[in-house]
Amino acid sequence: MRYLPLCLLACCLAAADMEVKDTPWCTITVPKTAKHGEQVEAKIAIKAGAISEDSTLHIDLHKYVGKDRKPGAGHAKPIKVTAGAAVETTYSPTVPEDASAVSFVVYLLPAGKNNWSDHTNVTELGVKIDG
Repeated sequence: MRYLPLCLLACCLAAADMEVKDTPWCTITVPKTAKHGEQVEAKIAIKAGAISEDSTLHIDLHKYVGKDRKPGAGHAKPIKVTAGAAVETTYSPTVPEDASAVSFVVYLLPAGKNNWSDHTNVTELGVKIDG
């Protein structure tokens, strides 16, 4: 029982190092900071009942070099999402050496659609890179 306060402190410190974005359709959790060359994990949770049609979940990694945004730094394998279903997944790419920050772009495309212009939901959350 005497270790319980230490466990709670460790949990609180770990949570303090995370950034969370909650939207009506999903929640994204990422670390507040990362280092070049290390893996950075994004946790994505699609909420039950939030998606009204079968869709495909896409997670793209964009990097910033200085103030310039550079899409195409990576992407997760698309995941099929059944209408109304809750889905949880993670994506853990390696931080590019030239990135000053990265951003996880999370979006849904209706089943059978492949164009960005067809997306139904989109959100993103960034991670600062410590030199």
